[in-house]
Amino acid sequence: MCNQQFLMSLQDKVSKWTPCQCIGKIFIDMSHYFKVYANFVVNFSRSAQLINKLSKKSSAFANYLKDCHDRPEMKKLDLPSLLIMPVQRIPRYSLLLKDILKSTWKDHPDHDDLVVARDKVDEVATYLNEKKREAENIASYLKLTENFVFNKDTKQIVNGSRKLLKNGNMMNEKGKEVAIFLFNDVIIWGRCKRRDLIVKEVIPIEDAVIDVCANVKKLEFGFQLAKKEKVSARFFCKSDQERGEWV
Repeated sequence: MCNQQFLMSLQDKVSKWTPCQCIGKIFIDMSHYFKVYANFVVNFSRSAQLINKLSKKSSAFANYLKDCHDRPEMKKLDLPSLLIMPVQRIPRYSLLLKDILKSTWKDHPDHDDLVVARDKVDEVATYLNEKKREAENIASYLKLTENFVFNKDTKQIVNGSRKLLKNGNMMNEKGKEVAIFLFNDVIIWGRCKRRDLIVKEVIPIEDAVIDVCANVKKLEFGFQLAKKEKVSARFFCKSDQERGEWV
């Protein structure tokens, strides 16, 4: 609907074109609606991968895509080429406005609105890039934690800005193998069981305190993880250098 309104507004201006015609206000008024392209930007890579996977798996699907591609109205464009068009739309608007501004004298009645329109469209482009990064971060986090076993006390909360900073396998004070994952906002640690990780604790980074601890029996190079000063667990590394990377 917003694209249709946008097109009609521009066509109306073009049909009455004069050297002093103005279009900047149209872009300004529509800029907020351009954020709907986020869904296309976020899902494009996954859609392209799915199309490729299904094309290899199903000859009927591949033939259907070929039949569509061969239709005259498709103008030799395949499905991925069509799907990427909305992704490219906002960057193209940005380039268009910049080119128009280069040919617009400063005392033109549309000049100031074109400047605002360019900035508004660039803001939308930044917003779309942020949404794309958030989606990529979530996908990476979910893939990393697909073998994590959470419970009601360690329930998984997905954060679009979550990034893995460091992880490692070591021993706890009972000599059992554990793994610890340091993200930019939380620390997750748990007990290794076959291919799974039984999550024992999820600690917000602002509540976590890491410090050196004493050796336990034959276990050396230890450090302890505390939540709000209450010790949660002790971990023992293979070397003092490895411990130094955590403490």
